[in-house]
Amino acid sequence: MKKIKIFISMILLMILGAAISYADSNINTKYSTLKSSLECINAEYEFYNVKYNSELEYNISKEKLKKVLFNIVEIFGASQNEIEYDENWNTKKKEIFINVELKNIKLSVKGIKENSNEAYITVDISEHKVYKHIEDDYNKLEKLLKNYSNNTEIYACIVGKYTKKLQNDKYDDILDKILYNMSAEEIHKIKNKHFLSAVAYGKVLRYSELDYLGKKINLNIAIRYKEDIGETYVYIASPIIKIDY
Repeated sequence: MKKIKIFISMILLMILGAAISYADSNINTKYSTLKSSLECINAEYEFYNVKYNSELEYNISKEKLKKVLFNIVEIFGASQNEIEYDENWNTKKKEIFINVELKNIKLSVKGIKENSNEAYITVDISEHKVYKHIEDDYNKLEKLLKNYSNNTEIYACIVGKYTKKLQNDKYDDILDKILYNMSAEEIHKIKNKHFLSAVAYGKVLRYSELDYLGKKINLNIAIRYKEDIGETYVYIASPIIKIDY
């Protein structure tokens, strides 16, 4: 029964994630806030992940879309020889893909033109292992996207770990510390022997929220012990976790 509840809860979050949109998010503030919560529980920083989906409601040319995508990866220091480029541009599909894998970060950027009045830019930044001094890069990226879109979805998640197995009651202690740091109210929680997942509403994250079971949420916290490697991982995301855990 517990497994069924966990599965249903995760499906609900995935469905809600497909519908949220918030154009006024501040990723610089969001990263700093999530980082402070990781620090308050004394977890070891593992990586930062953020996903963007920007909608362009006008006719953008292939050349302009391509230029925007290259400008995005250049923010993170990618050189021409580190960029994998591909495109599928014909009468049926109009898509451009750029992938970059650097020492401490992976980027996947896509431009899709649906028609003369609709296009999308998606940016998936994963395994960003640099802990400090990265706010400026995300601030530049956000400003660049705002130059072309008034409608951008942003999902951010910071991941930390403990290099050991924790007692089950420690999961609640970790959750309470994060909620206190975020000035957050717990909305829903599921817990079993090696797993905890909770959604909450944090006052410091007012700019990103969605409806969940009739209430507002903007914070998703998960704790999981991975038996195969003997480590306990903590995921702190706003508004919801969009990566596998």
